[in-house]
Amino acid sequence: MTNEEYIKMQEMWLKATGVKEDSWVKVTREAENHESGWGSQWVTVMTDLVGKTCRVIGMHSSYGLHLETVEDGKRYGFPFFVLEPAEAPKPEKYRFQPFEQVLVRDEDDEAWRISLFERHARDSFCFACIHGFFWKQCIPYAGHEHLLDTTDEPEDWAKYYDKE
Repeated sequence: MTNEEYIKMQEMWLKATGVKEDSWVKVTREAENHESGWGSQWVTVMTDLVGKTCRVIGMHSSYGLHLETVEDGKRYGFPFFVLEPAEAPKPEKYRFQPFEQVLVRDEDDEAWRISLFERHARDSFCFACIHGFFWKQCIPYAGHEHLLDTTDEPEDWAKYYDKE
């Protein structure tokens, strides 16, 4: 396959999959240098991304798609045929520490109360705090002090708990 054919195939793949800048893709395998008309070479640092989900930050017609996760500050073009569309990764949940000061409540219309975190519970109430109380919603007190005794929603609630 020539480079011109690669460019046409990449354009067709982009159109068919809807992948564009800010889309998420998964790197499925390594590529051979100049495989199928791809205009670049596979380098070792790219292998570290096989199996990982990355955000597309740019595109080049013959060099492929540039992915955000490459951490050495350089841009590497990944050929479209080693990528598949993917969902954005879910952020990892915050890990509370025993005796950490927290704000807790069960429902959105309840005011936040202060407590000390004990452990994660295994039933429908997600968070166990001191004195044997269990709560559905729990956020760190640090950085959320202004929410104490209010029913306001923290902007970053998804880092800490899931809503049912």
